[in-house]
Amino acid sequence: MDYSNQTIENLFQIYKPIIGEDYERYRNHVYRVFLNCQLMDSDESNIEKYAIASVFHDIGIWTDDTIDYLSPIPIIN
Repeated sequence: MDYSNQTIENLFQIYKPIIGEDYERYRNHVYRVFLNCQLMDSDESNIEKYAIASVFHDIGIWTDDTIDYLSPIPIIN
């Protein structure tokens, strides 16, 4: 079965050098997320959104060298 998505593949061509040795693992993870989104929502108008979101949801691990999803909330005195 071929589950590939052109948007995902195009984005990965940009980020593959940054992801490096983790590329295959992250690609597999992205496709699991993407396909699960499609299982929960069969509206084809959302496929592109899910493809983009799936690629970028964890990419900060490599682009920003962090697993933090949110910036710290500043403390206001």
